Amino acid sequence: MPQSIPPRRRWRLIVILIIVAFISVRTALSYYVDVLWYRSLGYGDVFWKTRSLRWAVCAAFTAVTFIILYGSFLALKRASLAALPASAQLSSADSRCYCRCRPSCASSGLALRFSLPF
Repeated sequence: MPQSIPPRRRWRLIVILIIVAFISVRTALSYYVDVLWYRSLGYGDVFWKTRSLRWAVCAAFTAVTFIILYGSFLALKRASLAALPASAQLSSADSRCYCRCRPSCASSGLALRFSLPF
């Protein structure tokens, strides 16, 4: 039997989906108007070339930022792991897996945040 989503979480999910849909529709409409304008002037290829270059630069900076942040998180983890008392170190396999995932998730989120233009 599938478990149902609690009401509070369901409302939070609905609000997040509405906000994402609103932002997506505005962005799509803006792109559509730009495409129409550039095509009317005969520069449709210029529009798509500009967009593809912007996304390529964004992807490159995201990758570089991820590598830098992930490397620094790993270096900090290795440097501070020895300084922790034995009682504070994690012992179960699940905890080790969780701690291995944390630097990756944190650096991915930060890399995306700092590379996006808005």
